[in-house]
Amino acid sequence: MWQRFRSDPVRRLRERLDRFGAGHDPRHLLDAGAARDAEAVVDLVSATEPTAPLPERTAEALFLLACLHWYRYQVLPAGRDTDDLAQAVTLTRLLLHAAPDRVPPSLLALYRAHAPADPARVPGSRAPEAGRATSTDAPAALAMQAVLLMGDAERTGRYAAADRAEALLRRAIDVTPPGPERATYLSMLGRVHRDQFRHLGRSRALPAAIDAHRESLESTRADDAQRPTRLFNLGNVLSDRFEVDGDPATLDESRGLLREAAASATDPTVRALASGVLGQVLRHRWRIHARPADLDEAVDAFGRARPAGDPRLAALHGIVLSERFLRDGSPADRDAGIDALRAAVGADTPLDAELAGPTWGGLAALLEDRYRADERAPAAGADLDAALAAYRAAAGATGDDALRHQVGVLLTHRYERGGDAGDLAEAVRLLRAGAAAADDPVVRGRRLADLGYALARGRPERGAVDAWRAACDALSEAVALLPPGDPARHRSLNNLGNSLRERADQGDDPDLLESAAEALRAAVAETDPRTPADYLSNLGLVLQARFAVTQDLATLAEAVAVLADAVEAAPPGHPARAAALTNYGAALNRRAELAVDDTRPAATGAARRDTDAAVAALREAVALADPTDPQEYAQSGGSLATALFLRHRTTGDTAALDETIDLLDGLTRAGPLRPADRHRALTNLGNALLVRHRATATATADDAEAMLAAYRGAVDALPPEHPDRTMCLSNLATALEATTAPGDAPDERARAALREAASVPAAPSSLRAVAAHRAARLADLADDLPAALDGYATAIELLDLVAWHGMDPDDQARLLARFRGLATDAAAVAVALGDPRRAVEVLEYGRGVLLTRAHDATADPTALRAGAPDLAAAFTAVQTELDGFRPAGADTTPRPAGGPPPERRHALAERRRRLLAEIRALPGLDRFLRPPEFAHLAAGCGPVALVNVGERRSDALVVAAGDVTVVPLPEVTPAEVAARTAQFVVAVAVLTGQAPPVTEPAASRRVVAARAAVGRTLDWLWRAVAAPVLDVAAPPGEPGEWQRFWWCPTGLLTLLPLHAAAPLDGGPGVLDRVVPSYTASLRALDRARRAVPDVPTPVDRALVVSLPHTPGLPDLPGAAHEARIVRGHLPYGGTLSGASATADAVVAALPGQPLVHLSCHGRQDLGDPLAGHLALSGGPLRVRDLWRPSGGAAALAVLSACETAQGGAALPDEVLTLGTAFQLAGFRQVVGALWSISDPVTVQLCADLYDALAVPGGVDPDRAAVALHHAVRGLRAALPGRADLWAAYAHLGP
Repeated sequence: MWQRFRSDPVRRLRERLDRFGAGHDPRHLLDAGAARDAEAVVDLVSATEPTAPLPERTAEALFLLACLHWYRYQVLPAGRDTDDLAQAVTLTRLLLHAAPDRVPPSLLALYRAHAPADPARVPGSRAPEAGRATSTDAPAALAMQAVLLMGDAERTGRYAAADRAEALLRRAIDVTPPGPERATYLSMLGRVHRDQFRHLGRSRALPAAIDAHRESLESTRADDAQRPTRLFNLGNVLSDRFEVDGDPATLDESRGLLREAAASATDPTVRALASGVLGQVLRHRWRIHARPADLDEAVDAFGRARPAGDPRLAALHGIVLSERFLRDGSPADRDAGIDALRAAVGADTPLDAELAGPTWGGLAALLEDRYRADERAPAAGADLDAALAAYRAAAGATGDDALRHQVGVLLTHRYERGGDAGDLAEAVRLLRAGAAAADDPVVRGRRLADLGYALARGRPERGAVDAWRAACDALSEAVALLPPGDPARHRSLNNLGNSLRERADQGDDPDLLESAAEALRAAVAETDPRTPADYLSNLGLVLQARFAVTQDLATLAEAVAVLADAVEAAPPGHPARAAALTNYGAALNRRAELAVDDTRPAATGAARRDTDAAVAALREAVALADPTDPQEYAQSGGSLATALFLRHRTTGDTAALDETIDLLDGLTRAGPLRPADRHRALTNLGNALLVRHRATATATADDAEAMLAAYRGAVDALPPEHPDRTMCLSNLATALEATTAPGDAPDERARAALREAASVPAAPSSLRAVAAHRAARLADLADDLPAALDGYATAIELLDLVAWHGMDPDDQARLLARFRGLATDAAAVAVALGDPRRAVEVLEYGRGVLLTRAHDATADPTALRAGAPDLAAAFTAVQTELDGFRPAGADTTPRPAGGPPPERRHALAERRRRLLAEIRALPGLDRFLRPPEFAHLAAGCGPVALVNVGERRSDALVVAAGDVTVVPLPEVTPAEVAARTAQFVVAVAVLTGQAPPVTEPAASRRVVAARAAVGRTLDWLWRAVAAPVLDVAAPPGEPGEWQRFWWCPTGLLTLLPLHAAAPLDGGPGVLDRVVPSYTASLRALDRARRAVPDVPTPVDRALVVSLPHTPGLPDLPGAAHEARIVRGHLPYGGTLSGASATADAVVAALPGQPLVHLSCHGRQDLGDPLAGHLALSGGPLRVRDLWRPSGGAAALAVLSACETAQGGAALPDEVLTLGTAFQLAGFRQVVGALWSISDPVTVQLCADLYDALAVPGGVDPDRAAVALHHAVRGLRAALPGRADLWAAYAHLGP
């Protein structure tokens, strides 16, 4: 186990003896260094052939050895000087024989005084028996020859001479009787056998060595000065045997011998050797038994050995200290290990190659650990540099590519600290080489993980997108190679997610955010439940970025929750706390921004709570930020400024606004900032200055100039393709508009900025659409109508990406609300340009987006299957999974099996978009699921009046016989429609008991006024809309001849009863000219028409849902009467009533039903039409619950409930009603109510309706429009002056 230590020979021993002669200090003769120097000289002498005359250098060496032993004999006390006297006499005798001229008189006198009379004997030895040996055959001479042979073997590496040495020693042993001399020769023989074992590979030599050393020890008296040495020798070879057979018993015996040797040795060299090997033995025991006491004793043993000055002992001491550090994590052990290993590598004598590598490697690892333990410590940089130097030395000593790889890892760290591009370049080179050299897949995976991290560290201003792409490639391969549970795998996933986010942030591809989220989710999952705070923080950051692109509120909610967990996982003092707080505050800011303009008390309160929490978190983050790191400080400081700005907007706190401006101004003046941080800071500064500029009481002349400079600086900080450029350009346009004097024409610079903003492909679609819409409005105001139409059309085209397929309907509705009036303004401009067909197209494309998208899900893929069956299968699978998603609002029942989790929706939508692009590239499929052109829209259609209410003009676009006729409606304006709608809704609420109660006589006066308001509304609708339209599209015919006619109103006009419009004087109205129906769009009408059978087929069964009693609501006794009426015509089919009429039961029963009749309470929410519902047992059946295509074909749904045909004031053009929801569920004909209806009146209507539907064998559902027309006219006749009772009923369908 123990290797011979080599040092400089003759010169060092001569200098040592000179120092003794100068001061007579015995330490120069007795310390461990003297023994090492003497041993090295012995090696030199032993390497010389035993012939005379000796070479001069060898003779000098022999002389110096003799002097050393004579001096030691003189200074050692009696009883401890015997060995040195014997050695001195033997060496002098050899010198007299081989180089007599080197023996000075003084040395000769000493020899004569102490040499025995028999020159064949040395002091204390026995003379050979007579006739058995000559002087050269004397045991001492034989032993000396053996020593010389083994010395030569060690010098040349040719150990074949060991056999000759063995023979010489056996001869010496054979002729030497038991006693000290024989024990010495046995010890020498044991060493020769050990060399035979180690160098000649003779396994039998090791037991022989053990036997020789054991016999030598057994022959040594307890008080013999050589006993500690012989204890050491036996313990040493027993440790060799353990390395062969692994027998713990052998190790235990070795430990006992070495303990005794170390404890009893008076010679420091022997004590050091014994302690060193004991340390090795104890280290072996630690590795076998994992007993802490063994490792602790090993540390102590090596510590006792170190005063000998042997650098090997320092190295081994450092190694076991590092092992104990790994066990206990004690910084004291780590620091002591560093000191020991530094002493080892810093010694004058270099370490053996076998030990140099582990020593440098261990030192590097400990320095690296100390650096990583506190990278902000004052000495951290020095530790990092020292660790790098140590790894380089270790790699040089061993050639180990793993160590060179680690150099690359630490160079990456140093680059992050100092930004030296040379460090990063060398790191990437070394890490690439390390990955290329790895044969084992797991090793390659770990090295690729390090390479990917390094590649992603490049500064963005250096064009790092390519490096991030390379990083993603490396990290993706690493993830694929590494097995689950490998720590490098979750680190790779985390770094992959970050790199993908950076690529998306730099404009590479926004879709990468989905992959980034998936990678970071996997990283979090693989470390759960002890998820690192930085992983959670990174996931939250990506979710925020995804929300910016997708506008999916579920994603933002998840981001806030994840980042709250990140803050909790990073308590005070945690290195990741600052980043977690910054990201958490930023997410709260985003959520507050959504609610800041919402005037509802609940939304305002939520925004204030989020803002307060954000300010608190971000103030702490700023306090924790490293002021020397501009990027870190900019992120936390910039987010704090945003939170303060939002506080001002929610509370009006001017101090918060001023602090915002001061903070952002300081950030933008400090530098250098990354372009990404700089443009955000400048953007937020511009936003704050804009608010202060608009607040005339606090405006300053400088604010406008500073605001424009900030916004222009933000634009200039970004390349043309950067996704944030759209936001920055839009902000600049806002500032330019704000500085335009009232009454002036729109600033052309603002229009140009918005046009450019809309054209950035990588920007979020919602921002691009808003920019295009704004640009169109400015062009419209400037009477640049072609540019206006182009802008409106661009915004409409982007709606498909804004409210993407698969997004939660609530989120789609929220986003579409930003574009109120877009389609109608576009149509008005198209009409003004003389292109009514284009007007029809933009109305179709820009209205009813949600309904059209839902219908598209059931598009017939026959042509696609014929041309591309694989694409058809893939598209159908994606569409099916998207349609299986249950909206977030419908959380009262479990999500259907097979539906995607929320985080998959955007990925599926992107997959669908890519498949569509592939499909449309195929011959003959370029129009697959594209909005149809006018010729297709108008084919077989009509007459349909699209009543467009626009700011520029209002018209009815009557589509019939493949053409369109424009009917100007000059009395109809958005403002007039809004006022009329408000009056009508209030009047109906009074007449149907929905308004707050008042006492008499005010109540009676209010009723009279409400009936008058209803009459005025119907009269205005007749004069302003219906009469002009019908005069052109449906001139009066013969009495009793009823022409079918469809209304498709826009805007708030959807809330008014166009079908019941009539003059106040009692003259003919709409019901007297046509059979009126409604349609949400031309496409919806076309789909419903295509479902009508060519030959009318009677229906004899229906699903009846009847709830005469609903807890908490007024009873509906008429519901039971209606059920009997329906069953009188349709005897077959199921009935759900009472407790069985639940929402789930109704939805489950709808498929396969040709007709459904629901008699229950209904309610619409004008502010949230998706929340409109039927009140069923156990809970509501809402619009959003039905907002999924069924793929089935049903005939008629009679919704005998209040407000089932009423849309919403928030999204009137989306026609989000229970009626359209039932059309989505497959019912082509729907009868519903525009407002609250009377229970007894509805019973009468039901009887008249089904009587008119009746045919032999059941009912004809496709007579629904005519039957309802008949029934309503009957009610009108029975209830004159009570339009509130009869005019609510409406028909939807073909």
